Amino acid sequence: MMKYIHIFFFMIPFLVFGQTENLDPNSGNTEEISKIIKSIPPLQVLIDSAIINSPYIKFQNAEIMRSQFNIRIAKSNWTKNMGMTGDLVYGSYDYLSLNPNTGVSTINSQVQTRFGTGVYFRLPLYDAINRKNEVRIAEIELDEAKFVKEQKILELRQLVIAQYNTVVLKERLLRILSNNEQSTSLQVKMIEKQFTNGNATIEELARLTEIYNNSIINNETAKVELTVAYLILQELVGIKFNIN
Repeated sequence: MMKYIHIFFFMIPFLVFGQTENLDPNSGNTEEISKIIKSIPPLQVLIDSAIINSPYIKFQNAEIMRSQFNIRIAKSNWTKNMGMTGDLVYGSYDYLSLNPNTGVSTINSQVQTRFGTGVYFRLPLYDAINRKNEVRIAEIELDEAKFVKEQKILELRQLVIAQYNTVVLKERLLRILSNNEQSTSLQVKMIEKQFTNGNATIEELARLTEIYNNSIINNETAKVELTVAYLILQELVGIKFNIN
């Protein structure tokens, strides 16, 4: 009866362990996981990359450019009050001529083409009063767009720093949990021999087996958490890290 119990308890950890060998982006062993940290560029490079690749920062850059054009438009609006006029007339014109010798006036007709040009400038009172205000409003909108960009860069820096340190923390925790799993695995093997020789009770075997199973679960959970944190960092900075 004890032989069958012994086999049952030792099947559990190996079944649990065998289901979680592979992890994305690397296999689950600690040596491979450590390559994840080595593949991550320096923190400042991550921050710069996040700023360059951020869609929101690109949007704000477009807003800044739009505000700059609005300032130019506001400053040049006065030109809409200037213009040139021109006319072209073709027709028959009557004119009065006086003969100085006889003193007689006669009316004559002549077909002619006449044209004229001119320049005008008019400044409505509204434009005169509000032109400076329109320019100032456009300048304020530009300042606002720049402030929003600066605030977003600050938030992005904080996100990258936090996520980078999350990855580092998850990697360190994984190392600890991996060592703990190895340690409990050795304890289970020792208690197995003692149980086989009759030097350990079934309660001691069950207790250590449960501890070992929990260490496997914690270790596999840590692997997944590290992988998720790693992938989120990649998405945040907009680049893929090369794992060699």
